[in-house]
Amino acid sequence: MVWTLLVMSGFVLTFVSGALLPVSIMPGPVRTALAWLFPYWALSAPIEIYLGRLSTAAFLHGLLVLAGSILALELLRRLVWERGRRRYAGGGM
Repeated sequence: MVWTLLVMSGFVLTFVSGALLPVSIMPGPVRTALAWLFPYWALSAPIEIYLGRLSTAAFLHGLLVLAGSILALELLRRLVWERGRRRYAGGGM
């Protein structure tokens, strides 16, 4: 069950990042939606910036998306870590 979820989430992340199909050839609304997600700015957008297809404003937008994603993931990590520590019942040696 867990392996299936990992494979399915991996497929979704691969699609969203543009590794399976370039985001630049997707319909406009899909491109707009993907421009607000972390995987796009981690893989496809740097390539498009390097090729000159995206402007400086798009680069700054990508930095904001990446910074927000990092902040959200850090807050989630802290929450999960604290909840795990409260439930930990292992004994020492």
